[in-house]
Amino acid sequence: MTGVLLAVVVGAALLAWWARRAADQSRVERDIVGPRWTLTEVIAGERRAIVHPSNGISLELRTDGIATSTDCSSDTGHWEATAEGFRIVDATNNLIACGYVKPPPPLPDYVHDAVNQVSTRSVTARRADNRLILDTGDYVLSYREQP
Repeated sequence: MTGVLLAVVVGAALLAWWARRAADQSRVERDIVGPRWTLTEVIAGERRAIVHPSNGISLELRTDGIATSTDCSSDTGHWEATAEGFRIVDATNNLIACGYVKPPPPLPDYVHDAVNQVSTRSVTARRADNRLILDTGDYVLSYREQP
């Protein structure tokens, strides 16, 4: 009898976990997956950096599970939904030659650190209209959906 009760409790716990995971996946797919997002702003405590579109910093989570974060170099991995947002797993850095005809506006180093954290940690994510707000714990990044 105890074994049956234990099996029922464990089964119920697994079903609840699976339902939460499916809800997280659906939320991320509905709110974030699909468009390419262009970074517009990074907040680091009291510091705030405006990022111009010509800097070319973007994020894309695709329907096939591939995630790409681009900042002169490109990190590509697989995205997984979390309770608060998503994480990129098994990211590989693909160095890209940053040869610009006209160099983009310079950015503070913490902007690049913030973008790197998106590829290396779980982030809290929320969408507000055509904006995506990511929180890494150290930085808050604002992206705008590309038309």
